[in-house]
Amino acid sequence: MANQCFNCGRSLSLLEKGFKLQETKAVFCTSCGERIASVFANVPEDFFNVTESQEASFKRNISELGLSTRVKNYILLEYALMTDARSSSAAYVKFFPATFEDSYRLIQSAVNEVSGCNLEANIISVAGVKTSTFVFDSSSAFLNNDHSVLAVNLVHANGKAIVTTKGCNDVFGDYFKLHKKFWIALQNANPDIEISSIRTLHYDLAKVCSDASMEKDFRSGGKRIGILGGSFDPVHCGHVALGRAAMAEGNLQKLIVMPAHVQPFKRGREVAEDHHRLEMCRLAFSKSEHTEVSDYELTHTEISYTYDTLVWLQSAYPDSRLYFITGTDAFLDIEYWRKGRDLLEHYGFIVSVRPGYKEKELEDKILYYRERYGSEVILLHSVMPDVSSTIIKARLRQGLSVQDLVPESVERYIHEHKLYV
Repeated sequence: MANQCFNCGRSLSLLEKGFKLQETKAVFCTSCGERIASVFANVPEDFFNVTESQEASFKRNISELGLSTRVKNYILLEYALMTDARSSSAAYVKFFPATFEDSYRLIQSAVNEVSGCNLEANIISVAGVKTSTFVFDSSSAFLNNDHSVLAVNLVHANGKAIVTTKGCNDVFGDYFKLHKKFWIALQNANPDIEISSIRTLHYDLAKVCSDASMEKDFRSGGKRIGILGGSFDPVHCGHVALGRAAMAEGNLQKLIVMPAHVQPFKRGREVAEDHHRLEMCRLAFSKSEHTEVSDYELTHTEISYTYDTLVWLQSAYPDSRLYFITGTDAFLDIEYWRKGRDLLEHYGFIVSVRPGYKEKELEDKILYYRERYGSEVILLHSVMPDVSSTIIKARLRQGLSVQDLVPESVERYIHEHKLYV
């Protein structure tokens, strides 16, 4: 049976050599393979002399090929396995964004596929950090004449799964075979996961999680707090759904809803009075657990800037990690906000994404932010209601119903106070 190109899906002819990734075994047709091979040709032989800029250049070159997320992730895994094989390290550290439940399930599935056994691991939770370790040997993995053991350790904190594989073997063994089989199985379990490598022998979790300030979370058990800001004019079901999704997917312990006094990008527009927007937010989020509606920005007469608000909140919650919740369009331009670079360096971001909307642009921007500022970014994949405050106000002015667009309590409040008419 002829091989199919892993990228375009075309069947390779019997005489077509194509291009094959040595570690993941993915096969590409001649046309796709030439483009991919040209990028791998620039990978240095001496991995420990590779600079961060060279690694970033490799990832940029892959991104510029216009490949699907699935194909790109397999190429990045191939690169990681290539460089692992050239290194002398006995431990391998990688990470990817996921909930603990999802990361445990994926790792368990990969371990069971490689080992041929149905393994489970105890879960230990301390100060918001969860850990779990799977151990199996080459005999269970059906590797003949190989005597080696592999331990797969999962540490989960702040929305990231940090995974280490560490092996040992006797003179006849080669634990790297187990290591390689495990990571390929993990990628196969979810092709959309981008597994990133950490090139260091003595790693610390705070650095792996992309922001030094996260170290506080590990030491003191500080909370993960999400901040959902905006004019909320009026607050609607989309805002409530976004807050709940951020709590769940971002593993937050607290959500602060922050109505803006004057949102910088909405100056000059007529908005409902502050006390109305505040009360509507309180009504909308009244049934949301661990959620607080703050009047901090409303009590300040100056323009509301995100950076100033987060600095104040960080002083109020010194041991907590703050995450600003936003949409794709706003996130793409954050670098140009007031103190945008400081925002990207010191705070986390939870970004709501829409399937098929600016996906390539968003991927590239996240990679850029991470490489330049060490930004921590969590993507929300929950489907959000298709609703906007502009649509709601237009319907209200026309005397049309806004049922199911805003919470029932908010709809009553709008009619009782004759807002937006």
